[in-house]
Amino acid sequence: MNRAASSQRNGEWKDLYIAALFEHDKTKLAQRIAVALFAIAERKQELTSGNDTEEKLVLDNAAFSLHALARCFSVGQVVAHSGSERRSALQP
Repeated sequence: MNRAASSQRNGEWKDLYIAALFEHDKTKLAQRIAVALFAIAERKQELTSGNDTEEKLVLDNAAFSLHALARCFSVGQVVAHSGSERRSALQP
């Protein structure tokens, strides 16, 4: 993947992460968290070099924050379910 595409993918998970953090509608929160967690997991899979340690740490911290947010609003079960639906929808 070229540097521009990698940068775009990097920004995508960040946008989804921020959208989940600042979602005010509790009915949409679980889905936003699930989508952001999926984007974070995808980004982590894209990172292959040993030089990506700092970005992997950032991704881990972001995922941890989203899991904590889900627990705070009692949407943890919904997030796990929504995440698996999102993965299956994206697979060919």
